[in-house]
Amino acid sequence: MISTGLLRCGANTLDLNQVRPFANLPAQHPLTTAIDSFVWLADLKAAGTPKSAEAAVRLLETWIADREVAAETAPSAILCAPTRLRTCLANGDLLLNGCDVATFEQFSDLLSRDVGTLETAVTKGTLAPVDLARALMALVLSSLVLEGCEDLGHLNETALAAALDSAIHPDGSPVSRSRDDAIDLMRDLIPVIRMHSFLDRDVPSAMTTARGRTMRFLKTLHIAGATFAGFGRIERPMD
Repeated sequence: MISTGLLRCGANTLDLNQVRPFANLPAQHPLTTAIDSFVWLADLKAAGTPKSAEAAVRLLETWIADREVAAETAPSAILCAPTRLRTCLANGDLLLNGCDVATFEQFSDLLSRDVGTLETAVTKGTLAPVDLARALMALVLSSLVLEGCEDLGHLNETALAAALDSAIHPDGSPVSRSRDDAIDLMRDLIPVIRMHSFLDRDVPSAMTTARGRTMRFLKTLHIAGATFAGFGRIERPMD
């Protein structure tokens, strides 16, 4: 469990209590994608322990020092960027009190580069339907939260409506037929919808439709006895 300092995904575990836990990780390490997606940041915030913020800052600093270059050139980079953006924008307040100015500037630069990476990928038109929808959701969330990204909103919300329709079948299953993709889509949709509501903006109907369809699909899996592995948590039935 991450609250004890162990990062766990399936049978793979990484001890975060090491001085430099992300140093010298092999390119094909089973936890690389999870590490580079910053899912550990969300788990630390959820843990809610007094040392969560301190641990989050330490891990951010060691990730910048030991993983950033490798992460940006890894084959999985484009797949990690939407989750990293969403996780940082939704949980980044955990870092605010403990970061020094230099580290926070590096963190901000990282988010800006992720936005640029996703914009380029969307423009190229080579992303699979689910990946395109996730990239556009990250860009829409960025337009609502990040200073200087406001202009990303309108055009990407229009494109997102079409992307969600292409990525999610009427029965709520993703076109990839992947349970994990369905969970990721839901995790992406929730903060974007909540941020629209928080800012007193109308939530685009395409997002609420996609959320409803995906939730019905996930509930169907739950009723059928499927279980969901939460990152850093013991596998359990979905609530």
